[in-house]
Amino acid sequence: MPKLSPNLERIVVIKMINPNPDHYDIYKFCKINLAVEEMSLHYDYAIGEAYSCRILGFEFINFPSFASGIVDIMKAVMRPKIYERVRIHKNIRSVHEVIPKECLPLDYGGSLSSVSDLLSEINSNMNFQ
Repeated sequence: MPKLSPNLERIVVIKMINPNPDHYDIYKFCKINLAVEEMSLHYDYAIGEAYSCRILGFEFINFPSFASGIVDIMKAVMRPKIYERVRIHKNIRSVHEVIPKECLPLDYGGSLSSVSDLLSEINSNMNFQ
C-alpha cells in the first residue's frame, strides 16, 4: 500500500482471486513476493532494524476452508514466535483493530483507492504493459 502505518510499517495486500487450489501457482507467488521485498529494500527504511523486510504479521480475511490444512502445516514447521504472528479474521472489523483504515484500500473498508485503481496507477507510473 502507498501509505505507511503510524508505526511506519508497509502494508502488503495479497488477494487470492481464484480460490480453486488447482489454479494456485506457488512459484508465481514467490516471484511476486520477492519483487515486493526487493522494492521494500530500495524504498522503505527500517527504524531500529537492519533489515526492512521483517514480517510483523499475517492477517487473513475470508480464509478459504481448504487452506486450513496449510495453516496446520505452517504451525508444524514455523517457530512459535513466527506462527503467533498469523491471525485469521472472521470479518473486516477485526482487521481494522490491527491495521488502521487509512492504510487499507477501499476494498477492505479503508480510505485509500481501490486495489484495481492503485494497481492501474502503479502500472501507468512504471510504464508496464
